[in-house]
Amino acid sequence: MDCHQADAAEQAARRSACNDRRVLNGTFWVLRSGAPWRDLPTYGPRTTLQSLRSAGVWDQIMDALAAGACPRWVGDVHQPLHVSFEDDRGGNGALVMGKCGTSNLHSAWDTCLVLKAAGDDVGEAATDLMRSITPARIESWNHSNPMDWANESFAIAEQARTEYCIRQGASCNHPAGKVNIDAAYVAVNTPIIREQLQKAGVRLAHMLDAALGK
Repeated sequence: MDCHQADAAEQAARRSACNDRRVLNGTFWVLRSGAPWRDLPTYGPRTTLQSLRSAGVWDQIMDALAAGACPRWVGDVHQPLHVSFEDDRGGNGALVMGKCGTSNLHSAWDTCLVLKAAGDDVGEAATDLMRSITPARIESWNHSNPMDWANESFAIAEQARTEYCIRQGASCNHPAGKVNIDAAYVAVNTPIIREQLQKAGVRLAHMLDAALGK
């Protein structure tokens, strides 16, 4: 999403620039937690997020997604660290070692782990992923909306196997040191990554079919 493309967003926010990720994360936080807007953490000015919502901009974003205008967004929201915490920019501040080199956790989930889970040949990967997509799974995955997808991804980000954060009561705190992406890490997360890729493909196809009247 490019928030500069929405005139309503600019008028509501009364500013000439905005950070898309912060706006989305702030909106996700309020909708996911059920907390009042006044309790919003440091995702940006509370009045900006409230005004975007009251101006109907969030509905416009959902309409754009339904029209197939943001296919990349559909893919991005299924990457768990795209729906995570602001303070470390979704895992960009979490360093890794091992099979994904010395990058960060966000980058590892963006590329390295996807390649290990699905391979580097796009055509072969798509064919392989499609083999295990049953009609029942398609129906289940399509019986949801973009907010559900974001919540699914956030739940994965908080899982112990992701090693993005450690659950301590109501908090999920970042672990100390680097995340070791070894063979065990790859093995335990590969099924999750493959299913997220499948969900993204099925849901995007469903949205495009709806937009085209199929």
